Amino acid sequence: MPTKAITISPTPSIPRGSWREAETIRRGYELNDRLFSVPVEKHQGTLPPEYSFVQLQPDNVVLTAVKKAEDDNALVLRFYEWAVRKQTWSYMYPEALVPRRRPI
Repeated sequence: MPTKAITISPTPSIPRGSWREAETIRRGYELNDRLFSVPVEKHQGTLPPEYSFVQLQPDNVVLTAVKKAEDDNALVLRFYEWAVRKQTWSYMYPEALVPRRRPI
């Protein structure tokens, strides 16, 4: 019979709150889809030691995927709003990611 491993992560109880206030879905993404880095050798560059690739507001919006577009060198970012709230959200990214358009 095959063996299956599961990960259990205790979360604090919220007597007056809800699963939204506990950010249950976000914590699940953080547990199951951890961001990982790939070490590289030191090289020339202009980035500081700490660098934010993208920032999202509010906290119930999660970046779930980044990939290169199939038709050009653009990036495709996939977001997920987990709290089922109607609201405005925003994202910020480094200016270097914005393609410079050539005049026609």
